[in-house]
Amino acid sequence: MRSAEFKPPKHDSSIRLGVRDHKDAHPHADSKFGCNMPRCLDEFFKDVRIAPIRSSAIHDFEHCPRKFLYRNKLGIVPLKYQPALHIGTVFHLILQALFMGKPQDEALDAAKQYFHRFCNKLLASADEVGFTPGGKSVEGVIKSANDDYHKARAMAISFMSFKPFDWSKWELLYTPDGTPCVELLLEAKVSGIPVPIIAPCDLALLKKGTKDVFIVDHKTTSSDTLARARAVKISSQIALYRLVLQCHLDVWAEESEKYKGLRVRGSIHNIIKKTTIKYCKKDPTFKDYINRVTAWYKEKHEEDPEHSPILQPETMFTEPTLTKELFMRLRQQARASRAAPSLDRFYRAGDYACYQFNSVCAYADLCDSDPVMWPDIVRTRFDIEFREDSEEERND
Repeated sequence: MRSAEFKPPKHDSSIRLGVRDHKDAHPHADSKFGCNMPRCLDEFFKDVRIAPIRSSAIHDFEHCPRKFLYRNKLGIVPLKYQPALHIGTVFHLILQALFMGKPQDEALDAAKQYFHRFCNKLLASADEVGFTPGGKSVEGVIKSANDDYHKARAMAISFMSFKPFDWSKWELLYTPDGTPCVELLLEAKVSGIPVPIIAPCDLALLKKGTKDVFIVDHKTTSSDTLARARAVKISSQIALYRLVLQCHLDVWAEESEKYKGLRVRGSIHNIIKKTTIKYCKKDPTFKDYINRVTAWYKEKHEEDPEHSPILQPETMFTEPTLTKELFMRLRQQARASRAAPSLDRFYRAGDYACYQFNSVCAYADLCDSDPVMWPDIVRTRFDIEFREDSEEERND
């Protein structure tokens, strides 16, 4: 094996880890985005956040640090239509209403209001000839979104028709003020981690006659449900949900006797495969469409029960609530959240992150471009929006 050492030229101060002689000083050297970065980035991205720790932020950072920078610290959100996000949102909204005891019509109405807001935002982003920032016609995107909207509604109603929980064994967990733990946004602080942890609790159930609390998480997927079930068991998401909910249970126990001794013992994942049945002329009414979707789920389950389109794997926790592994990941995430947005620190991970699930990363154009072009690209193809801001608006 032949070995050699790289020695950067004296004039190439950019390689020397930010240490430069006065004679090498660059007019953009003091940019918060790193050495030799254009000043326009500082002027355009005035709001650089200390991103709270959440499972999606951990996934972004570990998958590609640059993606974490774009989405979580700078708030850059793609304007293009994202089917998986759209279906998941509609599905969660309906289940939220149904688990809170609201009638089916009211649950469907909540999803309808969301869809109207979605369409209005899409129309507002279109140019004068009716094309979205992603280069697709508004008419085509709304048609696709409408198909997915109906599909998600039918999936949620069909799922609940199978009576996923035996309420003789389970009961909803409530907060001390009487709020049901359904789509409840919780925040916790952990000693040694200088950034708050945020976790939305899809559903929390108490096993009757015990002190055992179970976290319920809803997952819609296009892939094999059994494979998805194996992956979610070790996800950082469920570990964060457990940690944050246990923190609140401990606090609630100081306020009320009925919470004393309650422990988050396990998790249940509702994994629902996206149906391939479309709402069309075959269905005189939406109820007829729901019946067809329900029949599809029954048929697929009978064909292969092991890979049923609806699975509810239950996992009992055997490790401590805060393991050393989880603490190290949280500490690493906190460093990234608090760090200056230097492009050298938040590097691009590479092709495995740029191309996944048969699609190119939504941020690929930013990575391919000179940073001086970023403000123009963001104005035309992205929006600046921080998730925590929209969450605060919904809670007000």
